[in-house]
Amino acid sequence: MLVLAAAIHRAASFPLLVLGTWWTAVGLLVFRLWRRTARQIDLADGLVTFVFPGRRLVLPVADMEEVRRSRGDPGSSMPIRIRTRSDGVVKAAPRMRGFVEVVVQMRLENPSLDISGL
Repeated sequence: MLVLAAAIHRAASFPLLVLGTWWTAVGLLVFRLWRRTARQIDLADGLVTFVFPGRRLVLPVADMEEVRRSRGDPGSSMPIRIRTRSDGVVKAAPRMRGFVEVVVQMRLENPSLDISGL
């Protein structure tokens, strides 16, 4: 309705209305992705704990199949994808402190873990 009114009156606010709608949609998408990305990974006693902004997911190390970067990620800024047997794909923050050490420890406990995509 606002777009129609701006178009009829040929208002200068029409581009601002379009850009504002665009940025609102992008913000909602980023918020959705932020809620689905693990911010911390803990490894203890053969269990991997993924900490999300509101929940925790605990899986055995033997359940991990593959750890790789997202496709088309030249700047290493997209989430890291961790494929599991039971829970599908878990996404983790790309620049987490201690991430390499956790992946190496996971690989030591689960030799079948594929880390060639890192």
